[in-house]
Amino acid sequence: MQLFGHKLLSPDQHSKYCKMKNRKEEYILVVCPNPSIDTFAWIEDFKKKEANRITHEESYPGGKGVHVAMAAAEMEIPVKLLGFWGGASGKWIKEECEERYSNIECIGPEVKGLSRTCYTFKSDSLFDDTEILGKGPSVTSEDLSEFFKEAENYISNAKCVVMSGSWVDGIEDGYQTLVKKTNSYQKDVFLDCTGTNLENALKESPYLVHLNKSEVQNFTGKTNIIEAGTELLKYCEVVAITDGSKGLHLMSANEHIQVSHQLDTIYSTIGSGDCLTAGLALAYSEELNFEGMAKLGASMGAANCIRKELGLLNKSDVEELKNKSKISNIGL
Repeated sequence: MQLFGHKLLSPDQHSKYCKMKNRKEEYILVVCPNPSIDTFAWIEDFKKKEANRITHEESYPGGKGVHVAMAAAEMEIPVKLLGFWGGASGKWIKEECEERYSNIECIGPEVKGLSRTCYTFKSDSLFDDTEILGKGPSVTSEDLSEFFKEAENYISNAKCVVMSGSWVDGIEDGYQTLVKKTNSYQKDVFLDCTGTNLENALKESPYLVHLNKSEVQNFTGKTNIIEAGTELLKYCEVVAITDGSKGLHLMSANEHIQVSHQLDTIYSTIGSGDCLTAGLALAYSEELNFEGMAKLGASMGAANCIRKELGLLNKSDVEELKNKSKISNIGL
């Protein structure tokens, strides 16, 4: 029994009280329906219809939302990371996230099957940086209901909600359901996904949508990046478009700022867009102005490129890169 004020609480009551107490602390809620183990695999060559041996491999917790969560946590903000966690691989992803960052709490249902593994092959041949993305576990209707219920438990006290990456098992309206629910709590959504989930989620008007140049052009049918961004603004308040070495275009109805960085060494761009999304959400939570949001987002995306680890960054690199940002106020 635990003493609370003048009352004795049972272990179950004490656990419930602790959870309620923790929820009073503000945090970013990150929704990552399909977390993964991201593996760099070195291979000398790839021969068809033959056994190909991996010579060296390194594994990291992954999935777009997981990268967002770790980047935000590195910047010292509390994060609730919501996902479907499948079997031993799901347990490993959760443990790695929470061991790396004490300010990440992984929440969401444990499901049958295994969380996916995604490979990035490294070689001296044409197969260098070739990716193979796993499918992920199947989920039941009960799993999905628990997922939505868990999300609602944490939305009300979140500074904002980031929804990032693919869904498991062909679910096409998951983000739409969550954006609608989040809006009902008057909390803003930062959305980073593609395909049918994007199309459906836009019906509920998220606050910000992040896509890369090719994704936004494919979605809108506009080849000009400004025209494509303007088209997407019909569905949201802010559009973030990443354009490789040209950096970030951050657009609203009244402003358009481009931020880029000159990097001497780039180890990998995998996860950079996710780190950028984390920077935008972090800037919003800190109530930075539009230029400050663009600057922090682009700097966090660039910081990921100069680390060998997949989807990770150092806070000190971000601070240094912010001072080296090339900013163009394009306007609209």
